[in-house]
Amino acid sequence: RFYQVPSFGQSTICSFSHNILEMKKLAARDFEDILQCCIPCVEGLLPLADLLYLSMYWHALTKLHMHTDSSLAEFRLVTTSQM
Repeated sequence: RFYQVPSFGQSTICSFSHNILEMKKLAARDFEDILQCCIPCVEGLLPLADLLYLSMYWHALTKLHMHTDSSLAEFRLVTTSQM
């Protein structure tokens, strides 16, 4: 299903190969593209969608340049949340 996701912009989201599991030597931007495009690709698989949401939320928290006590508390909450 990832192969059916169209590319977006010149350098925003590149097109995926036929089999995403066989992609080798992934860069950080590749992981980010996979996270951004994976929810439509796994539509209907609710438990997996919840896990993907938490992964994207965790990824967004890690991209903050400066952490405060409240952001660190939120980071701990997301990291230890039970599904």
